[in-house]
Amino acid sequence: MIDVARGDAATNRMLRETLGFLRDQSEDEEFRRMVDDVLAGRAGLRDAITSPVFARVLDPLVRQGVEQYEAIPEEEKQRLVAEAEARLQRDQPE
Repeated sequence: MIDVARGDAATNRMLRETLGFLRDQSEDEEFRRMVDDVLAGRAGLRDAITSPVFARVLDPLVRQGVEQYEAIPEEEKQRLVAEAEARLQRDQPE
């Protein structure tokens, strides 16, 4: 369980998928090793996200993501939020 998921299986799954995607897209070997450590439970996500390694890799991606998000029409943003909420609900255990 990733330490920031607070026991929520759906959140944990989404975090793991996102971290795996970021690791696979990155060419930064130090970042990839850090993500592997988090996913394997050898390191906590809280500690990793405050490291300079995470900042070096993620800061440019976050800036790019914000720019792309701001360019999305409001109706599309609402549709994407509804899809994400539906996925979270679907992934919640009974």
